[in-house]
Amino acid sequence: MDDTTQALARFGLDEKAMSQALGTLLGHAIDDGDLYLEHIESESIALEEGIVKKASRSVSQGAGVRAVTGERTGYAHSDEFDGKELIEAAKTARAIAEGSGATTTVALKSDPRSPDLYRVSQNTLNEPLEKKLDLLNEIDAIG
Repeated sequence: MDDTTQALARFGLDEKAMSQALGTLLGHAIDDGDLYLEHIESESIALEEGIVKKASRSVSQGAGVRAVTGERTGYAHSDEFDGKELIEAAKTARAIAEGSGATTTVALKSDPRSPDLYRVSQNTLNEPLEKKLDLLNEIDAIG
């Protein structure tokens, strides 16, 4: 399973769902369009004089759709990574850009030549809090 397929599967999507959403978006009379999927996890811990003063963790995700026809652009989004939600967002963006139209399916192909330029060898979000605090205390002691 390649990285793209794994990433899509993590959110319950597959190439068929993406193909259907793109097909809905890129039917007749649409000049350009795209789907944008985003999932961000972040964590922050702040020490002050060796004591944890602030700690936070957040997750945000969503999908954006853009359709362009002539000089008009339609945007839509969904907070859910769901094939049905993506298709609805694609229909909405398309309707904004040019009105209703036929839907088709577009075949997707993964490009194995696209390198992961920022591969993370270890996800620090999964590390135990104690290990993170030990590292922060080491850094604090140096400064």
